[in-house]
Amino acid sequence: MNNMTEFGVQYSVVAAFCGVLLFAICISFLNAMPKKSDDKCLFLSILCAAIAAFAEISYGLHEFDVVAMSHEFVYFAYIVYTIASMLSGFFWLVYSEKKQNSWAGRKISHLLVFLLPYLAAFGVVISTPFTHLYFYFEDGSYARGPYFYIVTAISIVFVVFSGICAFIKSFRKRHYAVRSELRIVFMYILALLAVQLSQMFFSGHLPIRTMGATFVFVVAFSHYALRHIKTDPVSKVNNRYTFEQYLSNKLDSEDWFGLVMLDLDGFKAINEAHGRAMGDKAIMQSAKAICETVPNDFFVARVGGDEFAIVGTNELADYIEIEERINENLAEIQSTDGMPFTCTFSATYMIVDNSYDNIPDVLQEMDKRLNNRKSRKKA
Repeated sequence: MNNMTEFGVQYSVVAAFCGVLLFAICISFLNAMPKKSDDKCLFLSILCAAIAAFAEISYGLHEFDVVAMSHEFVYFAYIVYTIASMLSGFFWLVYSEKKQNSWAGRKISHLLVFLLPYLAAFGVVISTPFTHLYFYFEDGSYARGPYFYIVTAISIVFVVFSGICAFIKSFRKRHYAVRSELRIVFMYILALLAVQLSQMFFSGHLPIRTMGATFVFVVAFSHYALRHIKTDPVSKVNNRYTFEQYLSNKLDSEDWFGLVMLDLDGFKAINEAHGRAMGDKAIMQSAKAICETVPNDFFVARVGGDEFAIVGTNELADYIEIEERINENLAEIQSTDGMPFTCTFSATYMIVDNSYDNIPDVLQEMDKRLNNRKSRKKA
């Protein structure tokens, strides 16, 4: 086996491995049954990348003379690879935009700004066997056509622009989980840009673009899975498991910190009078009110059915009248949303010092203070 044949086998095996890994991620996605439209877009983006990876196997086998293939089959495989890669980028663009709520309330005409360039690029790629605009074969070898860089640029520009917007918007979001997701979207964009540029200007013996896309989507799926493990599905803030981990780390550090416990008054009555859907709405509004009230670097978690926790600095001034400030925000949110009910928080806080060394002692003290606060409100 000569060097070129070895390169071809190596290229094809790596592409096949990436395809299998991406399909495995898709199967895991299906098992998780994603319901949100942005998660479905992420699934479609990964699925298209998997199809592209398998189509790229033919490039390694043909370009390095491992297997003799007809020009018709190779044209078909290259077109499938290119279309699947572009669709993967397009669905990623939609995923990024949905994470930013950029399309909320927009008309179809606004969406065409993204869609029309992609349709034009698809037309160029599909017509390539007849026009040779995107690629062609010269002496049996693959060569780039005059529109290659234009088509590739279309698949880069919008995705990168969306990623930069996500990074800028992340600084304006008070919700920790939203800020985190927007910044990770931006990091994905950097990786995608790197592999796209490598694919444009470097021709080597490995499927660089497919390898880069696989890395990006492994990270994306890992974040998707981690988000579902660490985040409360209703409030979208941290769950109790994450809260206890965070609290344990704070206690181990021996640094003083502030802790606030909040209980949503009348939550059971809302569920009974208006149904579970309205109860979930009350929880979402409550989490939003808390996140919009406290500083960006404070830790917010839902630790029970109607209980929330806030971990912040050891400055007592940060917590004075915190109950009143959160309740004012909550009342404004519920009024704006036209809710058929109103609810308020009962809250208590303390500065956790070095006298506490385990979570049960801290939570027991906070429960006692919170019960006292609720008793005073009822009186």
